[in-house]
Amino acid sequence: MLSTGPTGSPTRCGRVNLDGTNQVEVLNVGALFGVSLPNDIAIDPVAGKLFWRTNPPTGAATLAALDLNTSQFTIFPAPDASSRGIALDPGRGKLYWNNGDSIRRINYDGTGFETVLGTWHPTP
Repeated sequence: MLSTGPTGSPTRCGRVNLDGTNQVEVLNVGALFGVSLPNDIAIDPVAGKLFWRTNPPTGAATLAALDLNTSQFTIFPAPDASSRGIALDPGRGKLYWNNGDSIRRINYDGTGFETVLGTWHPTP
């Protein structure tokens, strides 16, 4: 089970067995970005990928991923501050988000950024 704050801190995301044992910190967004909880979080357990979006009170939003198999950390081109939500298409390896006036997507590896629906925006 994926949870936020497994060690009592709202800046940390972790995993824990369903019976509450084996708590392991996976990500500390406070240490990485100086923000509390991610606004959105999604996991593709087959690909071993954890994705999240933060929207801090000041500064740019962050869209990032952690490869749970290799611990490789990736920050994607920043979405606009108005971005909301994330969704995965595991079969195609795509990450989607709502950008206020459009829906955008990017490949799990950070390539292939595009606006799928709505107002066109150039690649960041």
